[in-house]
Amino acid sequence: MKEPFSISALEEALGVDGAQEIIESFLEDSSGLLNMIEEAILTRDKEFLRSNCHKLSGCYRAIGANDGYQLSSALETYATQQNWSAVASLLSEFKDSYELIAVSAKRYLNGA
Repeated sequence: MKEPFSISALEEALGVDGAQEIIESFLEDSSGLLNMIEEAILTRDKEFLRSNCHKLSGCYRAIGANDGYQLSSALETYATQQNWSAVASLLSEFKDSYELIAVSAKRYLNGA
């Protein structure tokens, strides 16, 4: 199974302490965004959805989670277009991707 982001690339670029710090920041910054994104989808609030997807895209970019970044960017685009059927069709994959990235980040921080 492919890793959702490259820990070794982060460690190479930032050192172990820097990698740990940015992964901690990712978890802190992204922790509530998934719930806010789901709320925005339920209420069909395109600006709230777009804004939170944009924030999450930045979090993904910071740790090099390219698949998560692409999914978040796609949701951001669909929100701007108010393409709610596309948003709905992408939501499950989006949530699964986030969970995979978050679990991998937590494992790394816990030394697993």
